[in-house]
Amino acid sequence: MARAVILTIGDELTSGRVVDTNSATLATRLRHAGIETPLHLTCPDGVDQIVRWLEVAHTVADVVITTGGLGPPRMTSPTRPSRRTPG
Repeated sequence: MARAVILTIGDELTSGRVVDTNSATLATRLRHAGIETPLHLTCPDGVDQIVRWLEVAHTVADVVITTGGLGPPRMTSPTRPSRRTPG
């Protein structure tokens, strides 16, 4: 079975201000498509943290799905972290 890690990004998630419903929805849809999601991660906004968790995620699965992390003030480009990680 294929494996994917779900990485949700946002200070609002790590602080508990917002409940992460994206991971559950994505995991359900992936499972129906025959893809296992053995790990769901949540990290704060910030390029260094995102890069660190992307590196961890790539050790568990070949595919990493990210959601969130696009808002100001700390994120200026949603592609910045992906340029610093393998895969």
